[in-house]
Amino acid sequence: MRSRRRTLVDEFLEKVEFYGQVLDAGGKKNDKRGVFRPPEDGVASWTYVNIDSRSEPDILADLQHLPIPNATYDVVLLAEVLEHLEFPEAALQELARVLRPGGKLVMTVPFLYAVHADPYDFQRWSPSKFIAVLSSLGFEDVSVTPMGGLADVVSDLLNSATGNSCSIRSVALRRIVKFGFAAPSRLVLKFISPMLNWVHQGSDINTGFFVQAVRQSSE
Repeated sequence: MRSRRRTLVDEFLEKVEFYGQVLDAGGKKNDKRGVFRPPEDGVASWTYVNIDSRSEPDILADLQHLPIPNATYDVVLLAEVLEHLEFPEAALQELARVLRPGGKLVMTVPFLYAVHADPYDFQRWSPSKFIAVLSSLGFEDVSVTPMGGLADVVSDLLNSATGNSCSIRSVALRRIVKFGFAAPSRLVLKFISPMLNWVHQGSDINTGFFVQAVRQSSE
C-alpha cells in the first residue's frame, strides 16, 4: 500500500516547474517508489547521481564529492534523500556549488514519519534548521511548506506499525492484525480525516516538508 507520504511527495513534485539542466541528487533511474516521472516539456536534460550502482545512475558518486564542474545545473532535486545523509550540510554545500546562480533547489524531506533505513536514517529537520543551513550556504528565498496533516501522519504510522516494522513474529497473527485491524482502521480514518484535520489545523504536525530555495546570484 502506497503511503500518504509518498502520495504527497508525488503531488508536490508534479507542481514544480522544472527547466533546463536538472540534477536528480540521490534519485533512482529504475525501481522508482512513486508515480512522479521527469517532465518532458522545458527540460533539456535530467541527470541522476547516486552512490548505489544498482539504481543505474548517470553519475556514480557520493553527494559530498561530485565530479561535476561549478554552476552546471539550473535545478537540483533532492527528494526523500536528506534524512539518509550522515553529513547533510556537506552534501548541500556541494549541491550549491554545482547549481548555477539563480538556480533552484527543490527538496522533499520527511518529518513525523517512521524511521526507514536506506541503508540508514540519520535525522529529521525543522523549518528553522532548513532556513538557517540554506541561508548560510548562499541560498535566498527559502520557503518551507508542511506536507499533509494529522490524519496523514496517523495513517502512515499505523501502516508502518502493522507492516514491515510489526513486532509480531507469527505470520498468521500478522495477517490478522493487518486485515482485521489495520485495514478497517485505515478505512475509518479515511472518513474521519476531515474531522482530524479540523481538530488540528496547525502546521506543526505533518508528514514532512517541501523546500524550495534559490542560489544567490553572483551579481
